Amino acid sequence: MIKVKHNCYFVFTYLKIFPYKYKYKDKIASGNSFYNPFRLVTNEAEQERPTYKDKIIERCMRFLLLLSLVAMNAIAEPVYYNDYETLDYRVVKSYDNDIEIRQYAPVVSVATRGTTDENAFNLLFKYITGANVSQATINRTQPSEMESVEVAMTTPVEMQDVANGQIMRFFLPSQYSFETAPKPIHPEVYLEERPAKLVATVRYSGYNSDKKIAKHEKLLRDLIAQEGYQVVGDKTVLGYDAPWRLWWLRRNEVTIPVLKVSEATSL
Repeated sequence: MIKVKHNCYFVFTYLKIFPYKYKYKDKIASGNSFYNPFRLVTNEAEQERPTYKDKIIERCMRFLLLLSLVAMNAIAEPVYYNDYETLDYRVVKSYDNDIEIRQYAPVVSVATRGTTDENAFNLLFKYITGANVSQATINRTQPSEMESVEVAMTTPVEMQDVANGQIMRFFLPSQYSFETAPKPIHPEVYLEERPAKLVATVRYSGYNSDKKIAKHEKLLRDLIAQEGYQVVGDKTVLGYDAPWRLWWLRRNEVTIPVLKVSEATSL
């Protein structure tokens, strides 16, 4: 969901892309014949109807200016959910039962399985609150002391079932790349670089449970098969809300990475 901030009224009225009755000064006061298409003439004595060639040149120049404005303003900005930065994605197609096919942008995450002494959430929370080494410290040839940074909390938190446990992930704010992200101190906490990918998702509310997850996973897998997609990764569960948020306002999702069968067979 990339936000483009530009004023369409300004673009199409002030820039005047569409044909209209032109009256511009064709020559500047010095007598130079250089054509200045952006100077409006208010003095009737100076008005001169441009030639067809002048009109074409003017429209091309205005169109190039429009493209420049769009390029400057079409900058990816962080996307937020309940005041927390969240994952950036584009909805490719929507279906019944709150199912969507989404194209996600690349992202960096910090992950862990936890340990016998400390659970995964605590380890990840310690990472974002300072249990890390900043990239600035790593880049110094002779750091005098280790520096840490606080990393803003984002949504969602991701859970993935693996052999003998689960992996929990926090997604880092979009300002970080894999190279610039603070490095974890704890040996069981690590960074991951996730490329752009196509994902099937189903959204539902309430408190999560194994039964509810299984129910929505089945809905999702049925649709994946019906619509000609191929599963190319493991199921994950996304939770977007703090524990104290009321159940009917909560947002949960089951996600499965997919490819169109035609695309998967060509790989």
